[in-house]
Amino acid sequence: MKSKHEKPPLNKAGNRQDAILPVFQTKDETRAFYNKISKVYDLLSDRSEAPVRNAALKKLHPASGEKILEIGFGTGHILVKLAQV
Repeated sequence: MKSKHEKPPLNKAGNRQDAILPVFQTKDETRAFYNKISKVYDLLSDRSEAPVRNAALKKLHPASGEKILEIGFGTGHILVKLAQV
């Protein structure tokens, strides 16, 4: 019997198995959704991503002149703030 404090096993990628969420729509449905909202996606995501961007900048604590490689962090809006350092 498992303890209620025991963590679930890891999958091959090293992630907890219970962290994988079910998929409720097809790739085509997802693509159609993002195609539909693409013209306003930056406006929508800018507000929803702001807390994560700000937390990342605070944790990163970039210094003036420091070189930073930004890879796949949302829409790329964080680059504006990084350039202002």
